[in-house]
Amino acid sequence: MATKIIDRFDDYMAYKRLNDNKVTVQLGLSNGTIGKSRHENRDLSDKVVEQILNFYTDLSRTWLLYGEGEMLVADTTPRIVEASIVRADEEVEVDIVGIAQSQNITLHDIATIIGESVAYIEDCKGKLYPRHIMKLQDRFGDAVVDRYAKYNKAVEVEVVEAFPVVTEAVNADPNTSIEKVIEEDGAELEHINPNHLLRNLKVDAAELVKSTSMLPTYQPNDWVFVKLIKDKLKITDGNIYYINCRNRPTMIRLVKFEGVDKLRLIAQNSRYGDIVINREDIIDIGTCEALFRMTFGDQYSELETMRRQKDMQIEERNNQINSFIDIQREMIAEIRESGKRNDRLIDKLMEK
Repeated sequence: MATKIIDRFDDYMAYKRLNDNKVTVQLGLSNGTIGKSRHENRDLSDKVVEQILNFYTDLSRTWLLYGEGEMLVADTTPRIVEASIVRADEEVEVDIVGIAQSQNITLHDIATIIGESVAYIEDCKGKLYPRHIMKLQDRFGDAVVDRYAKYNKAVEVEVVEAFPVVTEAVNADPNTSIEKVIEEDGAELEHINPNHLLRNLKVDAAELVKSTSMLPTYQPNDWVFVKLIKDKLKITDGNIYYINCRNRPTMIRLVKFEGVDKLRLIAQNSRYGDIVINREDIIDIGTCEALFRMTFGDQYSELETMRRQKDMQIEERNNQINSFIDIQREMIAEIRESGKRNDRLIDKLMEK
């Protein structure tokens, strides 16, 4: 087994069909750097190793430095499991009376929920359009509606294991352990009834994506399924992780090592800046094993796009407000310390 870093890097170069000249050009190294490192009692310098790992992101840091584990970093791109309630151009056969009776409401109530008249329900002969089904599911949940709906050509709904959800309590108090919440509360995704969802996938929790920071891979309203890493030291430089750390909301970011004690968290969306945290600030960290994404037929794609654009505009506005507050904090602190004007505007800016 190769004992020097350069020997292991040679193995990687052979696997990737690289030569010294190509590596030198790609990394911007001085001519002869790679060749000189092969000489007896010499090896790659720490600086060159960092350049290698930052450029060849599929190369495992642990393997290159210590010869442990696999040479290549595992692909961290999550599986996307898509589901659609029904094709947009087909009606769904629904036992409307059955739903009304099960919920102890009248047909007039059902008509109000779906935005139609009672006469419409009487004339539709038990067939509703997807827009109606979506409203019923929003009101009563997928499971209730599925018991009374026949989706004809749509994929049959399967009974799947429920998953613990990262509750709002975690983000309300960013210093809360997800594992502790799961153990004590263990709320489940009862309102999600996905088709063909994640068979035999061992995951610990799921959370609804709200941020646009990792577009295009992670979209708002995706459910991300997370496998928590017990040993927080066993994370790999250059991989994407789900992170719960002190004094911050949970997030998904690409992680880059900065020395021994710090991590740089990088967003895919260029509108978001990097975040640097201390390793000790991590409460929970895990891999994103899969996404559950509800897809929409052509009839709804435009409306869904508009809704998501509105959500992005709201988030961007909130980010601008937060950035403004962060920029002004130092100035506000100086004003307070000097005993000058201390009005409601300053108090408002200090609230966060």
